[in-house]
Amino acid sequence: MQKKVGQDMVIKKPQVSTRVIRRQAVSEQSFQQKAQSSQKEKKSPQSHQYEYTNRNQQTNTRNYYSLPHQEKNEYKVPVKGGILWLLIFGSLIILVITLGTLFVQAHIDITLEQKEYSINTQMVLATEPTEEQLLFKIGEVKNEQSIIVPSTQKQVVNTFAQGKVRIFSKEQKSITLPIGTMLVSSEGKKFTTISAVTITEMHKQLPSSVDVIIQAEQTGDTYNGLLDDFTLPQFPQLSARSLSETIGGNDGDQFVIDNTHLLEVETSLRSKINKEQSVQFLMNQIPEEYYIPESLVNVSDITFHTENVSEGVKVVASYTITGIMINRYDFQMFLKETLPETERAYMEVYDVSNIVFSLRNNVFSVDTKTLPVNISGVFIGRADFDKDKIPLSIVQKKKRDVQVFLSSIPGVVITNTTLTPSWVQVVPNKLSKISFQIKYQNK
Repeated sequence: MQKKVGQDMVIKKPQVSTRVIRRQAVSEQSFQQKAQSSQKEKKSPQSHQYEYTNRNQQTNTRNYYSLPHQEKNEYKVPVKGGILWLLIFGSLIILVITLGTLFVQAHIDITLEQKEYSINTQMVLATEPTEEQLLFKIGEVKNEQSIIVPSTQKQVVNTFAQGKVRIFSKEQKSITLPIGTMLVSSEGKKFTTISAVTITEMHKQLPSSVDVIIQAEQTGDTYNGLLDDFTLPQFPQLSARSLSETIGGNDGDQFVIDNTHLLEVETSLRSKINKEQSVQFLMNQIPEEYYIPESLVNVSDITFHTENVSEGVKVVASYTITGIMINRYDFQMFLKETLPETERAYMEVYDVSNIVFSLRNNVFSVDTKTLPVNISGVFIGRADFDKDKIPLSIVQKKKRDVQVFLSSIPGVVITNTTLTPSWVQVVPNKLSKISFQIKYQNK
C-alpha cells in the first residue's frame, strides 16, 4: 500500500538549538530583513554571502555581528579585571587610613607664664591660729656626730651617766627646782639635776615645761641607755620624761686620750655641724605637708662625751635642732592673696625658698604659742595648667580648634599641636594618645 505524503505521514524537521547573543536590542524580524536585503544585492564572489537555515542559524548570527558596516563602539562590555583592580586599590586606601587612625598620636607643646613677686609684710604664727594667723608647729630632732680616736692607753675611770629630761607642771604658779633635785625612774634608779631651773605656770589649760640635765647618783654603766618617765619626790605635782638616753657611766679601766688631742677632735666635730646641714636634716624628719624656713631653725649648743670602743675612744658631739614648721598649703594661699587680683585666678605659688622670716622677739621654744614675724623676699608664681581636665576638652577636635582653645587659656604664652601621622587633622579620642610638654617663660 502506498502512503501519501501529507495524509498519513508527518515529516518532522530536525530540531536545532539556537543561541541568541543579546549584544544589541535587535529583533529577529529586523535581523531577517537585513539578511534578505543582503541577498538581493548579489554581491561579488569576494563579498560575504549568507544562507539562513535552521541548520546554520547559529553560525550566521555570529557572522552578522562581525559585518564590516557594524559600529564597534555602539556597546562595550566592562572589563572584569579593571573593576577588580579598582576594588583592590580602594580597599588598600581604606586599610591605610584605618591603620593610621589606630596609631594616631597628639603631642602638644605649651609654654606657660612664670613670674617673680616681691613681698615685705608682717604676720603672726600661732599654734591655735585665727583667720588672720598661720598655723605653726615646733619640729625638734636630736643628732650626733662622732669620731673614733685609736688609743692604747688605759686607766681606771669612774664616771656618772647623764641625760636630758623635760619636767612638766600643771600648777597656776611658777616653781623653782634647785640643783640636786631628785628624779626616780620607773625602775627605781635615782638621778639628780645638775642645775637650778624654774618652770612657769600653766597657760590656757596646757601644762608648762622646762628641760634640764640629770646625772646618776652612782658611777657605772648600769645607768646608761635609760629612756623613761620619772617622778619627783620633792615635787609630787610635777612629772618628767626623758629627752635623750643616759650615757657616759663607767667603772673600771677604759681607753683615754690626752686633753690636747680631745680638743682637736671636738673642734673638728664642730666644723661638721652647720646650720644648712641641720635644716636639711630636720626637713627630712618632718611631714611632707610642712616646710621649715632656714631662718626659723635653731641649733642648740653642742655637748661632747666619750665612749670606749674596741678601737679606742669615741668622741661624740650631741646637739638638738629645733625649727618652726609651717603648713605649706596655708602659706601658699597666704602668698596668693598678695598677687594682683587679675592674676589670682590662674597663677599658683611655686617656689618660696627665697623668702626670709625674721622673728621680732628673736627667740622661741617648744612652749611658744605665738610668733610675730617679718616676711620679706621674692617668690615665684607659675600659671596653672590642669593636665586632667584640659585633655577632656580637646579630644576629637580639629587641630586648628585645639590651637584656638589652648591659646585662650589664661597664662598660656605659646602652644603648638603636632598630630601623627601627618595627614591626621583630628585629636584622638583616647587620653592615653595625648601627651603634653610644658615649659615656663619669665614674663
